[in-house]
Amino acid sequence: MTHSAHQYEPDIIILPSNPKKALESMGEIIDHLHYVYSVETEALENADAKTFMALQDTKILAARNYQAAIEQLLNRKEELSNTDVSLKDILSVKQKSFSELSRRNLEALARMQKSMERFGNTLRNAVVDAAKKQRPSGYTSIGTMSIDEAKRITTGSISQTA
Repeated sequence: MTHSAHQYEPDIIILPSNPKKALESMGEIIDHLHYVYSVETEALENADAKTFMALQDTKILAARNYQAAIEQLLNRKEELSNTDVSLKDILSVKQKSFSELSRRNLEALARMQKSMERFGNTLRNAVVDAAKKQRPSGYTSIGTMSIDEAKRITTGSISQTA
């Protein structure tokens, strides 16, 4: 059995042809994306890397569905202009709520990125310090003899000849 080099990607959503049902579906898509972002933001705020990483495929698919649905709505703008205003208002509220959550999510991602940079710097410094302590000879990292080692050797040879 051979495996394709491409991963399986589920089909992107297609909105119903009925304008009212299309807007209702869009609301469900926004709700799902909002839920995924809520869980991800909570994971970021709690430094839960396992949950954050587990959500990435779900988030990508939800974002693709959202983008595809928005494009479909834009292409059907005239057709949808005659639909129920209250349904459009509901979508507007959902969109605004999602936008606010997206901002919060980006802030949490930025904080996580800064934390990871600090952790990386701390780890790098610890490795450098450990390497300095474990260096078997008096040579520096560029291959020259350290000043302290050179002094010890020079002092030792003077004492032996004196």
